[in-house]
Amino acid sequence: MSHLLISIITIGSLFLPTLVNASVLLPPLTGPFSVSLDTAELVDSSRVDPWNSTHTRRLMVSRFNPVPPRQCRSTCPVPYMPPGTAAFQDAAYARLGIPIPPGTFGSLHLQLCCDAKHPKTHPHADWSRNSHPTLFFSPGLGLSRLFYSAIASQVASQGYTVLTIDHPYDADVVEFPDGSLITSALPVNLTDEIVLKVATVRVADVRFILDTLAPHGSHAVKKGRVGMFGHSLGGAVAAAAMYEDERIRAGVTLDGQVGSDAATAGLDRPFLLWGAGGHNSSTDTTWASFKDVMERRGEWVKELELVDSAHLTFTDLPLLRDVLGFAEVVPPQLSSLLGNLKGERVVQILGAYVAAFFDFALKRKREGLLAGPSGAYPEVLFID
Repeated sequence: MSHLLISIITIGSLFLPTLVNASVLLPPLTGPFSVSLDTAELVDSSRVDPWNSTHTRRLMVSRFNPVPPRQCRSTCPVPYMPPGTAAFQDAAYARLGIPIPPGTFGSLHLQLCCDAKHPKTHPHADWSRNSHPTLFFSPGLGLSRLFYSAIASQVASQGYTVLTIDHPYDADVVEFPDGSLITSALPVNLTDEIVLKVATVRVADVRFILDTLAPHGSHAVKKGRVGMFGHSLGGAVAAAAMYEDERIRAGVTLDGQVGSDAATAGLDRPFLLWGAGGHNSSTDTTWASFKDVMERRGEWVKELELVDSAHLTFTDLPLLRDVLGFAEVVPPQLSSLLGNLKGERVVQILGAYVAAFFDFALKRKREGLLAGPSGAYPEVLFID
């Protein structure tokens, strides 16, 4: 079964009850910063879309901006996803015969800063003088960037500008400001060749956004203040993008493999491997090769494991399951894909450790939580 189909069935299975509240708030952020959100379409006019030659490559991005609390006049509910996407998701699961309540996805809201004292900064704006490091995020294969918004905003609340990227035709659905939707073009039965194409296109997407927002010679690049993390295939893309583009100074894979080039040659910048239960260098040959090369070269690399977790634990899905109150109705075979940790705890753990890694790699701070096991986070194991 493909990652895409697994994701669709898993997400849909979370929404079995027949009623849903008009508005469901996700938990407030816990970092020292408030967070605002901007979204935008970015168009690479130099590139015909590799999946559809009728138009140039269009991308959607969300930018989570850290805001000092004194500059945030008020916090308000912000829709978790736009209405067209929410309706698409509801209809998609209904077609699969999953009885989700109408409006389920549309009921979800983030709690973000909606009235900052400083002018809103549109994602198109030049980030060359951004006072916070910039982190790019690429999602799992077939998944929307929107299913990582709680995690991204939690990392942003630690003092990072986080840009999540939708990759059209491999995400299940991407909605643009004009209301148009692009749905997945991936077949149910994925081949290695198709997955390689997806990863190659994604790396090109990342480099285009870098060229647009953090060009060579910019302040952010000169200061080494650009990093990247990703989940599943997005984690492999983070390593591949680092291998191809020196502007990305540090990276994290969340339960994803390491691309062949990086696995074979290694990187000359810090990289963190973080797996779900049972995913480590003893079970993933790409991790073993990459870690061996990095250690022999004296480069910084560490390996973590999140206990009681599964592949989709590294998304917002466990949190959505919990805030909607649907934990008891998720079928056991699908619940196993989400893991056993509470969703709010997952977001807190990922926010803390991802921020600690980039504090070390981009802000030149001590390793902090990355120095070794912490009594505050017994769910995180260090793999030697």
